[in-house]
Amino acid sequence: MDTGIAIFISALTATAGWLYSGHLNRVMDRRQHTYRIVIRQKDDEKFAAALRRVRALIKANDFPKSQDDDGRIDDVASIEYLLNHYEFLCAAICAGDVDENLVRACDETRIKRLCNKMADYIEVCRKDQPTAFEHVEFMATRWRADDRTRASKCYEFFFLKPCRKVTLWDRGYAWALSRGAVACQRGKVIWVRGRQRLRR
Repeated sequence: MDTGIAIFISALTATAGWLYSGHLNRVMDRRQHTYRIVIRQKDDEKFAAALRRVRALIKANDFPKSQDDDGRIDDVASIEYLLNHYEFLCAAICAGDVDENLVRACDETRIKRLCNKMADYIEVCRKDQPTAFEHVEFMATRWRADDRTRASKCYEFFFLKPCRKVTLWDRGYAWALSRGAVACQRGKVIWVRGRQRLRR
């Protein structure tokens, strides 16, 4: 083997190993950070009190209509605390600062149920602030129907954050699939026609 080629292969292998090691370190650091957030959440008395109050509201199916609902200041405060807590957590996931899998394993059911029950409340909040609670709603929708493409999964593997928009990879992948399907269809037609001709 030529010396230049051997040096190139060695450099390429070393670079790939360095990149993969850096990727693993980022994943491990992010998981440790997420683990500390989850543990701190479990020990937060204010979070526990808000969670108990909102659970009682959900069980009774009795929610405030808006943030300005008179006579329900404590209920609104508990709902706002939970929604803002999970909005911050989901925004951190979207930014790539928090590990999605760990949060999903701990709080998936709670987040999806909260968004489902508070859908009307969130819509009212968006009259004044159109982007209110958008990240928590995005994660709840994402976890209900995991319809990610292969391109999106590749994007998330490299960048360590959810793919919120249709990327160029998705478009390219869809285009390649469509071209491949057309090519296969044409080949099948040509093969069938040739076979028919041979039979004749």
